[in-house]
Amino acid sequence: ENTMIYSSLRTDKKEYIYEGDTNNALVRKMYIAKKENNEWKFVSEWDGPFNEEGYNTGNASITPDGKKIYFTRCKPNWQGKMICAIYVSELENGTWTEPLKLGKNINNPKYSNTQPAVSIDPVKKNEIVYFVSNNKEGKGGLDIWYFTYDVKKKMYKAPKNAGPKVNTKKDEMSPYFDNETRSLYFSSQGHPGLGGFDVYKAIGDEKKWLSAENVGAPINSGADDIFYTISKNREEGFLVSNRKGGVALKNETCCDDIYSYKYTQYIHVNIKGVIYTVENGTNKNLSDAIIEIYSKDKLT
Repeated sequence: ENTMIYSSLRTDKKEYIYEGDTNNALVRKMYIAKKENNEWKFVSEWDGPFNEEGYNTGNASITPDGKKIYFTRCKPNWQGKMICAIYVSELENGTWTEPLKLGKNINNPKYSNTQPAVSIDPVKKNEIVYFVSNNKEGKGGLDIWYFTYDVKKKMYKAPKNAGPKVNTKKDEMSPYFDNETRSLYFSSQGHPGLGGFDVYKAIGDEKKWLSAENVGAPINSGADDIFYTISKNREEGFLVSNRKGGVALKNETCCDDIYSYKYTQYIHVNIKGVIYTVENGTNKNLSDAIIEIYSKDKLT
């Protein structure tokens, strides 16, 4: 709630870079920011086995239990094309293990595989990881795919395309899965929008979805709006945008900045009580019961 892990192409000194010089280019790294007095402040590079010399590193996605992380490392191949691969690390005794690059069934070296977003299957408790790939078997451009990690067999299954309700002939990217509402948030250039990449929401799982809906303004703008996420408190979150008003380098829409948002009409419902069942005339507490509360408009 008070710590942000993010990726940035940042430096604390002047850098002179020649365009096309991939050998001496700056690389993105993962950093830490802390929230102090309701203000986010830069702390440092993230201490751990994640940032690798010569690789662009980012797109961290941590499992709900906080014990496993998926992230991306990217580097130009011999043709000069940026190729990304998905890695995984686990938290053991308070320390992250050396990252493991997932196998070729997921990281096909011919394509870029990036931006993992982990969710949990509510029935089998398997991990479902959505990610972005330019695999030619997709609908066109960048598509959102997913693979499953079988927790019992400890095995990664081959990726599948998330389907036409999500993917279009144009680019889709930056998936984020909200486990609480079983909703996939992602950005697209192919669905009707306000301009550039817009953020969309599709309810469902794997490749079974309801039609994607544009989340609308002010989250979306005429610029690119990507990497939408929801915070644990459900009232706020983050997105990345190159909309006017950000920190400009070459022009007013040149660069991607991190923005925070907050819902101004969030409804708080406080409930206190005990759930129990009656067995043989005796009340038995159900300490692990789950309650779902719905808000419904009054009929007029």
